[in-house]
Amino acid sequence: MLLTDNYTETESGVFLKNDSMSELKKVDSIVLDIDGVVLDVTESFRVAISKTTQYYFSNVLGWNGKALLVSPVETQFFKRAGGFNNDWELTYAAILFFLAKSVKFDNYNLDFLKNRGKSVKEFTKEIAAQGGGLEGAERAVLFALKNEQVQKIKEAWDKAKIKRIFQELYAGVDYCKRLYGFDPEYIREQGLLNQEKVLLEADNLKPFFPRIGVLTGRTKEEAKIALDFAGLNSMVSSEALISDDGNLTKPDPQILLQIGKTLHTEVGIYIGDTIDDFKTVTNFQNMKSEEKKTDLLFLSGIIAGRELDREMFLSLKADIVTDDPNEALMVLSELRKGG
Repeated sequence: MLLTDNYTETESGVFLKNDSMSELKKVDSIVLDIDGVVLDVTESFRVAISKTTQYYFSNVLGWNGKALLVSPVETQFFKRAGGFNNDWELTYAAILFFLAKSVKFDNYNLDFLKNRGKSVKEFTKEIAAQGGGLEGAERAVLFALKNEQVQKIKEAWDKAKIKRIFQELYAGVDYCKRLYGFDPEYIREQGLLNQEKVLLEADNLKPFFPRIGVLTGRTKEEAKIALDFAGLNSMVSSEALISDDGNLTKPDPQILLQIGKTLHTEVGIYIGDTIDDFKTVTNFQNMKSEEKKTDLLFLSGIIAGRELDREMFLSLKADIVTDDPNEALMVLSELRKGG
């Protein structure tokens, strides 16, 4: 093992927080996010955000220009801002940004709007400063505009239609009816969900079975399809699957309290890949004992696929940081054995 400041780095590239080592050896439950942990969604959800934004301006609003307004890579800036566990809301925010640009500059050409004024990266920094999420995005762009400009934006900002386009792009003709209960109206092609790739190998979860849960921003049906694709359906009970269509959403710490009780957890770890995943754990750790009414503990595991994200989560003092969920699980398994 290699030492790096407050962390011990294994030969496989797993950073273990030194102050958490004794608790990491006691982990008995694994709770997983799906996107970026169980499945690689860079060619599905990230592309759906980009394509939905482009389709809305070009095909729904009929604006001219060919510039790609939000690339799949740029969607990560929104994730870093926090509050965008729901990709539909992330897409609303991206479209809001360019609608605000259009009224500010009185221009409706995509080439002009992409290259004039603030960048997506700058916008997402403002979102973070405003508390994150869609509400933060609205505060970041609307407060400086006149009432008539705000009204013009809201008339063009059809969130129901944006959501529908996103769903059709993601689910496609093959899954749209099953996932969302309707046949595609705008996009008649194979869904982007078919581009998802399995990241996590089921065998690496076996040492922790049956204390395995899922906490995801997906809907319940989206999550079930994902777990089936990854071969994990038999390892996660319906009670231990918490999705975005429930009463609780990340980063509400009550979610971990609920799932921890379901799994009879003493020391659990929630493995995610975004700032909201990390905040869910830290919010839980900061809950008062009278709120928890239990001694169960949750640690934070982060799958950081980019060096910038890795450095960010190391500075935030996540308990485990790595770019490979399988390596994280194998290290945890070895720690349990005293290795």
